[in-house]
Amino acid sequence: MSNEISDSYEEEQLKKLQDFNLAVYHAKHVLFISAGIVLISEIIAYTLFDQIPDTFNIVPFTGMFITFIALALWTQKKPYSSLLTGIIIYSIYILINTIPFIYSDGFQGFFKGLYVGCLYKILIVSLIASATPKAKLMQKINEPMED
Repeated sequence: MSNEISDSYEEEQLKKLQDFNLAVYHAKHVLFISAGIVLISEIIAYTLFDQIPDTFNIVPFTGMFITFIALALWTQKKPYSSLLTGIIIYSIYILINTIPFIYSDGFQGFFKGLYVGCLYKILIVSLIASATPKAKLMQKINEPMED
């Protein structure tokens, strides 16, 4: 009887570990894909508009790219926290990207800045949001296992 309980407990712990690993895998790949989308969208934007990127333009998108990579590596320990941090930092990145539009067009430029690249923005936010519920559950379940 106690052997059956022990086997059942081990199977349950193994299942939790597998679910956690799957959530980490999904969160990590979502953040790596988001980093790639940021990089590709900025390269496309500079190519389409024949712009030579200056420091004011390169620093935010390079920072966002590096941040997504760092968060993807952090998912091994805290998948939900890394995804939540990714959404918050990406929102700040979007707001920072509206600054040049505000300078050129005033208050209307703010909305123009939000609209430009909205497909990429929606794609990144929806990717991160899709991985968040499972990562939250798995991080909550895994925390007692670490103690």
